[in-house]
Formats: sequence, structure tokens, C-alpha cells
Amino acid sequence: LLDYDVDTDDEDREQFVRVRCGLISNYLLGSDEIAERAVELKLIDRLERILTRCLCDVDRHEELLLSILPPLSILTEQISDLYFAPSLNKTIAQILAKCTNPDIAESCLALLHYEAQNDDVKLLLAEEGLCETIYQLLEKYKTFANTDEARVLMKLACDLIVLILTGDKSMHYLYSTPLLKCMEDWLDSSDVELLTTGVLALGNFARTDSHCIHMVENKIMHKLLAILAKNNGTEHQMTLQHALLSTLKNLVIPKPNKAAVIEAGLVDIILPMLEIHQAPVVFKLLGTLRMTVDGQENLASQLLQNEKLVKQLVHWSQTSEFTGVLGESLRLMAWLIKHAYQQRDSSAKAPMDDTGLRKFVAIEGAVASMVGMLASTHLVMQNEALIALSILTTLYHSKAASKSNTLDELLVQADVGAKLAEQITLNGESMTKELVENLQTFVKLLRSSSDALVAHLRQHNIEELLKTIPSLVEYCTL
Repeated sequence: LLDYDVDTDDEDREQFVRVRCGLISNYLLGSDEIAERAVELKLIDRLERILTRCLCDVDRHEELLLSILPPLSILTEQISDLYFAPSLNKTIAQILAKCTNPDIAESCLALLHYEAQNDDVKLLLAEEGLCETIYQLLEKYKTFANTDEARVLMKLACDLIVLILTGDKSMHYLYSTPLLKCMEDWLDSSDVELLTTGVLALGNFARTDSHCIHMVENKIMHKLLAILAKNNGTEHQMTLQHALLSTLKNLVIPKPNKAAVIEAGLVDIILPMLEIHQAPVVFKLLGTLRMTVDGQENLASQLLQNEKLVKQLVHWSQTSEFTGVLGESLRLMAWLIKHAYQQRDSSAKAPMDDTGLRKFVAIEGAVASMVGMLASTHLVMQNEALIALSILTTLYHSKAASKSNTLDELLVQADVGAKLAEQITLNGESMTKELVENLQTFVKLLRSSSDALVAHLRQHNIEELLKTIPSLVEYCTL
């Protein structure tokens, strides 16, 4: 049906092919079996040949392209994991670059978006310069994007840039191209779609320490912070906030960047965002703070004393229906305690400032949240809870008896014995050596606590349960 040379001037023959493409589209919509049979009969190869012929004059062959592209779209919908030959993907990208018809552009973008789910296709499109082509097209037509249809097309194009950058090889390739500067330029855009795309693109570039360090040294981080400072309220767009926090979280991970980002005012800019309660934004907000306090003793101590922050963390850890927010709330509290006090020498002569810990313990539900974290399904969170609780117990027991008794009472109220028993029973066989050692340390600290707490541990048979942990039994046997 499709063995046709479109170079001919015979309009009737071109019309004949358009009608046949429509007929084929209707057949393909009938069932998956028909679609699979069409692929076996090399329908895609025939369509590719016609598309290639159309490249010589895309505008002249608009109607033909509008008939040929739909069967390809239907095939991708009917057959999962259908990836075209590299030559066809290149042809579709070239048609996108040359066309002026928005319907053709939308069809090409949708096809490439589907194909770019594959990392090899991401790299192919990156090497073909598709991202730079899309950038140039958007820059050319952005002033005309004032209708709903045009905005949909713009978003589809922007999403494709970001999708291509999610591939490791394609991201590394594009980092050395002009696209990096193009995305940085979009940070100054007044169009929120282009601005958000620029932020997301930079966030994808920021997946290696070297890239992150380069972005901080070149002040890209300052631009991002300036944008967030203007968009950190409850009334601002969630998508942009999420993108900014995602990118900043990546930038703050490398140790050389932390001091610079903190000095630039990251914490002061994002703390007002505690008023925001959309789960995706909160999740990124907490993750960004957690990465920022890593190894930063002064900042961790400062935030631990922030009553509003800790109360909000306790609230989210006990009420959030979003698992990510619940987990990040708990982890941030544990990290604040760990990084504020882990490096301090409790035997030093100089008095230790335990203001942060006292404020933490005084907040209703704070200790209970840490105890509850022991029953997490994630071993890494169990370990973080053990470290935080051990630090709390160690420092409180080095103080006056009244203070240590207060903590002991809170631990009993939080049913620490039951949580430890649950942790050992459910996870004993999979515990790492580090986790077992931290568990032993915490239980040893509890043994030297008040009589009530010791009796509480005995009630839950903690000593006997410890002996059932395989790695501990093996260690003792050796």
C-alpha cells in the first residue's frame, strides 16, 4: 500500500497514500495483534522511507506528514517497548527542526518523548543536537505561546529536554555543549515554563560532584537561590519550588560546596517554606536540609534549637500520609542530633552546650518519634535512630539525675522496649554489623538508666532477644 515515491508531482498519487495511511491507522487501532503483524510486515520501514523523502521540503509535504506520523504513534501505543531504528529517530528529529506546522511538531515531540524512554535513544538525540534545536525553536516562538495549545506544545518540548538529560551518557555529553549555557540563560526567563525547565535541566547536570562544584564556583547556585527567595511562599508555583529544591539538594551534596551554599543563605531562604504543606515540596525541602547539615556541626546545633522546625518535623513524622515526608522528617531529626553532637568529646573539661538537646527533649512527641523510628522498615533509618537515641541517652545521663530521669520517663512512655523487641524480631537476621553494634551500645546505655527503664527492658525480654541475632551469635561463638 505504501510503496510510493513522493517526489512525483502527481497530487492524486499523494492523496492516495494519505487515504491508505488513514486506512492503516484504523486497522492498527483495532487490536494489538494487528499492530504486531504490521511491524512484522515492515510497515515502519515503509513509513520511514516516505518520511525521509519528505525531508527535502517539509512544508510542502505537510498533509502527507500529518497522515504518516499517526500510524507510528499508534504503534508505540499498541506495542510496549517499541523502539525505532536510529535512522528513523534521526529523521523525526530533523522533521521537527524543519517544520512550522504545530500539529506536525506535536506529533514529532510525542514520538521522540516515547522513544527517549530508552537511554540509547537519549544519547542519540543528544548527539543529534535535538536539545539545542528545541531551545532555538522555543526562543524563536516563545512570544507566540499565548494560547492553551501553544503552551501544551511548549511544555512537551521542555519535558523532552529534561527527559534526555536524565540519561547518564546523554547528560555527560551535553555538559560539554552550549546547552549548559542555554539552560543557565533560561534562569533569567520571565516565562515560568522555560524557567522551570532551566532549573530542572541544571538539576540533572548536577549529578556528579565535579559538575556540582563547577556550578557553585561559577555562581549558578546564587542564581538558583535568588529565584527561590522570590518563590518560597505558599502562593508560589509548586512545580518551580520542587525543581529548585531538587537542584539545590544535588548541589549541596559535595562537601566542598556546603560552606559556600550555607554562606549564600540557603537555610534562611528555605526555612519559610515550612509553611508549605504540599507533600512533594516538603519532601524535597527536608531532603535539602538533611544534605546541608551533613558534617556541619554549628548549623545542625542551630537548627536543633529551632523550636518551630522541630515541632513541624514531629508533626509531619506522626501525621503525614506521604511516606517520603514521614521518613525525611524522622531522618532530619536524627541527623540534627548526630551532626550537632557526634563529634563532641563528652569527657572534655569544657562544659558542653546541650541547649539543643534539652529543647528537643522538651518538645512533645520528639523523643517518641525517634523511638518510633526504630521500627522503620529501612535498616538505614533504624541505624540512624539508634545513633540519635544513643547520643541523647549518653549526654542526658552525664547530667543531673533529674534530667536523665526525664528522658528515661519519655523513653518508657514511648515504649522503647517494645520497639526494640520489634526491631530485633523482624530484622535480626538482616542486621549489618554496624547496626548490631549500635543496638548493643544503646541497650547498654539503657541498662545503666533508672530502675523503671531497666524493668521496662526486662519486661520486653530485650537481653534474651539480643542473643537471637545471628551475626551476634556467630561473633560470640568465634
